[in-house]
Formats: sequence, structure tokens, C-alpha cells
Amino acid sequence: MQLFNMIIIRINFVFRILPIFLVLVYSCKKEIRPPSLTTSEITEISYTSGTAGGEVINDGGAPILTEGVCWTTPSDPTTTSIKTNVNSGLGVFTSNISNLIPNTLYYIKAYATNSAGTGYGNQLSFTTSQLDVPDLTTTDVTILTYTTVVSGGNITDEKGGSVTSKGVCWGTESNPTIDNSKTVDGTGSGSFISNLTGLTGNIPYYLRAYATNSVGTGYGNEITFTLWINWSGPQVNDIDGNTYNSVIIGNQVWMAKNLKTTRYNDGSSIQLITDGTEWGSLSTPAFCWYNNSASNYGRTYGALYNWYAVNTGKLCPAGWHVPTFDEGKQLFDYLGGKAQAGGNIKITGTTYWQSPNEGASNKSGFSALPAGYRSMGNGSFSSINTSAYWWMADELYPNGAWYIGVVYHSGGISLGRFSSKTYGLSVRCMQN
Repeated sequence: MQLFNMIIIRINFVFRILPIFLVLVYSCKKEIRPPSLTTSEITEISYTSGTAGGEVINDGGAPILTEGVCWTTPSDPTTTSIKTNVNSGLGVFTSNISNLIPNTLYYIKAYATNSAGTGYGNQLSFTTSQLDVPDLTTTDVTILTYTTVVSGGNITDEKGGSVTSKGVCWGTESNPTIDNSKTVDGTGSGSFISNLTGLTGNIPYYLRAYATNSVGTGYGNEITFTLWINWSGPQVNDIDGNTYNSVIIGNQVWMAKNLKTTRYNDGSSIQLITDGTEWGSLSTPAFCWYNNSASNYGRTYGALYNWYAVNTGKLCPAGWHVPTFDEGKQLFDYLGGKAQAGGNIKITGTTYWQSPNEGASNKSGFSALPAGYRSMGNGSFSSINTSAYWWMADELYPNGAWYIGVVYHSGGISLGRFSSKTYGLSVRCMQN
């Protein structure tokens, strides 16, 4: 009976304190609220996109279900507006926003959602970039021949509208546009190359790169160039007092006659050799006149020099030099290449050149005459009225050197090598 009474007493105690315990537990239970967060500044704003985000400071007492940014063109965006979805939880998160409209004001908020609802960060605003014509630069002109050049451009920013056409435009007046002559070199951004053909010598040209998008056409910086050919250069006198006209051919200035000085530019004499056998065995500088006649040939055709005289570096007047292999090649490349450059440097007609004087136009003003040459070995003279050869300054090997030459039966030009430096050839000087 006593045990039964004790059990009844304990049951009564439990029922007395249970309501108090339940009240205490309920009162201590944490209340769940929507998350607290801030909105980050918008960066990397372009024409149609940007980077945004936020920071979840407090999850509200429940796990974050989703978060991101929402935006709209009216103020006060919500998750019913356009939004991104990321799942980063507490802390900082970022979102890439896209498919925006250029030059448009947007309002944006960060948001985060838990089981209690959605919290929002502070509202910010930004404006997308305005569409414009492309930004680009013009590539410097490289002159290939007296009718062709290479240029191009580099599109650095399409300005939000894809480039649908690009190239270069040119004309004879400043600020050319696509209404003038132009090339078309594809689409898209980046660098490109343009080839211009059919140009005319001695005319100043103005050139700009262009690029077109949905807004319009943008232009690069302007470049001016002239394809000089047969344009009068300065007069120059050698140490003997002989006067030479000169012509501008591309970026080079050439004497318009063969050299005929008997002295180096320091005033010292060049050895004159008339005997053929002596000439053929020389390994020292020397000159001669064709058929040993200064009056009959030297006055018209100039002197003939061996390469040893060229190699002294003192043949040409001060400020001028015997051209190198590369400079000789540049001359005939500019004048149309091997197939036609010879005709462009030969004087016309058959007064000096033997018929047919193939291809001769003297378009360059170089006025090449068929001065012939003096041979190695027996020192004989040959090919007057049929050919012309000029030494280049470059040695080929211990016994040989380079030359350029033209002949009466071809409009081409040759870049060759004589196996002996004892040959007597003409010399043309080029301005430094």
C-alpha cells in the first residue's frame, strides 16, 4: 500500500511540472525569418551584360534555398522580375547578368530565399553602354610596286554591334569614306590586311581603315602616301664636277645617269687601265672607258669600274652610295618585278638600244643606256648597244659580286652574279 501511494505522488508531480516545462521549451524556440543581405556594386558593364551579386549576412535561422540578383527597368525589382539563381549559402556571391538592352537604365537587388520567405538587399541602378560605331586603327602602308600597296587595320572594339564589313578606303582627298574606292576584307573584330591595286604614280593618296556595324561606319586614323615614279630629285655633282640629275622611284632616289668620275670622293685618283691583259689580271681598284674612248663613249655611257673600285666605298659623291643587293631588288620589285622592271628603266627607241628594245618605256625615269661591259681575262669590250650592267655593293664570294642588268631583247631585269670582280661594269649611285 505504501508503494502504491509513492507512485501516485510521483505521477502527480510530473503532471504538475509538465505544462511549465512545455511553456519553457516553446518560449526558447528560435523564430525563423527571411535572410538579411546587401547588394554589390555592378561591374564589367557592357552593352548587353554586367556582373552583379551580393552578400548574405544572416540566413534568418534556416538554410538558404536559393539566391541571386533580380533586375528590371522600373524601380523595385523582385523575384517575379528577371533573376539569376545561385546556391552559395552565407557570404558573398556573384552573378553574371546578360541579354540586356544597350543604353538602358536598370534597377537591381540581391535576393536570398529560405523557408520563411525572400529577403532583398539594397536597390542599385546602372546603365548599359551605348552602341556606337566600331573603334579601329589603320595599319601603316607598305609600298610593293608603283601601282600596289598593302595596308589594313585593327578593330579594337565593335562597340556592341557585330562588324558586318571591314576594309580600307582611299581617295585623292583627305578623309576618304566607303563611298570612295575601298576593299572589303570580311567581318568581325581584330586585325586584317588589305591589298590595294591599280594605283597611279606621283599622286598623293589618303587612306583610312573602316568597319561597319548596325549603328554605322567607324574609321581609323588617316595615312597619306605617294607612289613616286619618275619624279625629279636633287642634282648632285661628283668630285670631277660632273652634274647628275636624279629621280625618285618609290622610297629611293637614284642618279639618272651612269657614274663617270675619275677620282674618289676624297680627291684621290682612280687607276685608269687601258691594256686588256693588265685589266684582266687586276685585283686592285681601276676604271676605264668603253673602247678606251672617253669622248666617244664616256660622255654618253659613263665609265666602267671593276668591283674593287666599288668596294672602296668612295666612288659615289658624299651622301650617295653604290646600292646593295637588297636595294637593287627593291628597285625592280617596285617597278613591277623581274618580268617588266627592265622595260621600265630602259630609255625608249633604238637610237641607243638595238632593236627591238623590248618593253622599253622608261616609266621610272632611270634612263638606262646600253653601256656594255669589259670582260675578265683579256679585258675585251662587249655588248655596247645591247646590254647594261651595274655593280651592287655586295660581295658574293671571294672572287664574285652581284649585279643587276637589262638587255635589248627583253623587258625583264636580271639580278645576277659575275664570277670575277675584274669585270668592268657601270655604276649608278643612290642617295643615302
